[in-house]
Amino acid sequence: MEFTLTFIRGAFTQGGKEGRFLGRIDQPPHQDGIELMKNRARQRKYPVADAVFSSPLIRCADSARAIYPYSEIIVLERLTAFDYGEFSGKSYSEIIADKKFAHWARVDQLAAFPGGEAPYAFFGRCGEALREIIDHARAKGLEKVSVITHQSVIGAILRRHSIPHSLYNDYNLDYGASLATVCKTEPVALKVREKI
Repeated sequence: MEFTLTFIRGAFTQGGKEGRFLGRIDQPPHQDGIELMKNRARQRKYPVADAVFSSPLIRCADSARAIYPYSEIIVLERLTAFDYGEFSGKSYSEIIADKKFAHWARVDQLAAFPGGEAPYAFFGRCGEALREIIDHARAKGLEKVSVITHQSVIGAILRRHSIPHSLYNDYNLDYGASLATVCKTEPVALKVREKI
C-alpha cells in the first residue's frame, strides 16, 4: 500500500521567534504564526487530508485546527518534540556556553541531555509514531494523511525512512511549511515529493 503523507511544522511561538529550543515546553503559538497558517490554508497551500495527526503540544494542536478546522485531530503523544532537558528554553548561544553541554559533547553524544531524552530513545519513539500512523491509514484505506508536529520529529522520521536516505537536517522546514511524501508501507519507506 502507498499513500500521501504530508508533514507540516507547527506555527512559531514567542520562543521560536527568539531562536530558543523549546522541546517539550508547551508554549502557545504566536498569533502571527497562526494567521500565516490560516492564510496558507485559504490559498490551498496545504493538502486535503483524510486524517490529521498532531503532537499534543498546543503549538501543533492549534496549528492543526487552524489548517483543518473541520477535521478530527488525532493526537499522538509520540509526536511530541525532543526533550532537551536542562537546555529547554535556551538559545543556541546559551547552550553552547553551558559547561554541561560541553561535557556532553566531549564525553557521550549518544547519552541523554542532562534531564532530557536519549537520542536513541527519541528516534525509536518517532518510528513508533510513524508505525501507528501507517497502521491507521492501512486499516481505514486512507489516501492522504497530514501530520502536524515538530522539526525534531520530522527530521528523525525522515532520517530513518526517507529514500534516498537523508541526514537529520536535510529537510529542515520553516514554521508552517510542509513536506509531502509518498509513504510505502511494506517495507516502510518515504519518498519526498514536494516541499512547500
